[in-house]
Amino acid sequence: MYTYHMKHIQVRDKIMSIEFLTGGSATPKQELDLWVSLSLEIERDADAAAQDHLEHGYPIYCQAEGAGNDVVEKRYPDGRRELVRFDPAGEHVVRELAAQ
Repeated sequence: MYTYHMKHIQVRDKIMSIEFLTGGSATPKQELDLWVSLSLEIERDADAAAQDHLEHGYPIYCQAEGAGNDVVEKRYPDGRRELVRFDPAGEHVVRELAAQ
């Protein structure tokens, strides 16, 4: 018999609710549903944190689609964007991108 529980986890100022099963083995579908739900909550929280960072005047870094594994996209609060690379000497601009 499965027992459903709701767990509330606080991450910064947000409470996340996660439903999980105890008392038996979860089916592959139930396990997938749990991870999908958790992933969506984390993504929503990350989006909110990034937006908050920009609103406070700080740039953010994110994965640069199609740019390779050695560069990331740097987004500035004013909409400017750059591809940057890091090495032991620091951050280096690879190229500027069109502003958003």
